[in-house]
Amino acid sequence: MTFLQHLVKEIKEKKIEDVDGVLKLRDNLAKTYKPKKLPSLIQVLLSSNKSIKFIQTKPVRTMSGVAPIAIMTYPRACDHGTCTFCPGGPNSYFGDVPKSYTGNEPASMRALRNKFDAYLQVFNRLEQYTLLNQTPEKVELIIMGGTFPSYPEDYQDSFIKDALKAMNDFSLMFFNQDGFDFDLFKKFFELPSDIHSKERIERIQNKLLKLKGSTSLEEEQSRNENTRIRCVVMNIETKPDICKENHINQLLKLGTTRVELGIQTLNDHILKITNRGHTIDDSIKATQLLKDSFLKTCYHMMQGLPESTKEEDINNFKEIFSNQNYKPDALKIYPCMVMPGTPLYEQYKKGLFKPITTEEAADIIIEGKKFIPKYCRVMRVQRDIPTKVTIDGVDITNFRQYMHEIMKDRGIKCKCIR
Repeated sequence: MTFLQHLVKEIKEKKIEDVDGVLKLRDNLAKTYKPKKLPSLIQVLLSSNKSIKFIQTKPVRTMSGVAPIAIMTYPRACDHGTCTFCPGGPNSYFGDVPKSYTGNEPASMRALRNKFDAYLQVFNRLEQYTLLNQTPEKVELIIMGGTFPSYPEDYQDSFIKDALKAMNDFSLMFFNQDGFDFDLFKKFFELPSDIHSKERIERIQNKLLKLKGSTSLEEEQSRNENTRIRCVVMNIETKPDICKENHINQLLKLGTTRVELGIQTLNDHILKITNRGHTIDDSIKATQLLKDSFLKTCYHMMQGLPESTKEEDINNFKEIFSNQNYKPDALKIYPCMVMPGTPLYEQYKKGLFKPITTEEAADIIIEGKKFIPKYCRVMRVQRDIPTKVTIDGVDITNFRQYMHEIMKDRGIKCKCIR
């Protein structure tokens, strides 16, 4: 009997009913059996054939009742050129990775592993949720990797079709009237086994690609209305100048419910010197069109851009929530960082640009948060880019936590959702 089998047997016999109890038992048994490696909670779950139902890892992922699934499009250069602060893209310092990413983020690593195929990416994420003992029946599909409406419409249609088909096929394959068929799931995904094995990954991908077949966007949208795993939110990213009526009509056809706009700043001069390719007027028009189309709108705002000041960055928060031309439903807050391979890095090396520090960024955002109303959801503070690949700027990945600790010390409470 293996150590893992001993552990599962003891869990059942001792009637342990919480994760902490499992971890304590595992550590105690390890002193006796001395395994070369301690089994993970996922391995315990698989070995128990999911009979130990309380084992669930990373529960915060689906705590809201909706499971986010982020997938990425293939690397494509932006039509307007390159923003001075933006990493990634085809033939970039980081290789062929989507614009604005480095290939070191969880979503971009998954996309690279699955060859940027939407069907494979969604299936892979659903597999991961199942291994975490979570049932992602309501999905928030997040399309990342650049300005999605700038891709050819045929590609957009195909990408969304494949993503929805993956949800539909996963539901059909592994759910029945009695619920989820975990035995069939394990058989298809060759579990338990080394989930990182390249040979296993390739075999699974080949099996899945044979299932894709020929279908249409409309057919998969219709199927998804009644399938077990449903797309309840579809989120895309774009720039204000790529958010005209024709773009929005296409997004509505795809089933988009929320659009993230890369506003970044309310200063036309800064937009020009960072080569953003859009103006404040574009931002206002895009916002109006999105709201007229009943689409949720999320702004990306950056602090510490070239030639910006602390006062201007704070005022940007005040302006977007007091001026009727803006008022987004959600916000992503991104202090400007220096990334290798970018034009901004060249300016940085010449002493022409000095990024804001972690402390300075926290002070700006804490002041800015005073203007964020209760209805606005702050979806992210700080980019999901490991600091090991950045040059300068905010130097911690748990920046939001760091910021909230400062707010607690100062007796400041924010009003925003999350």
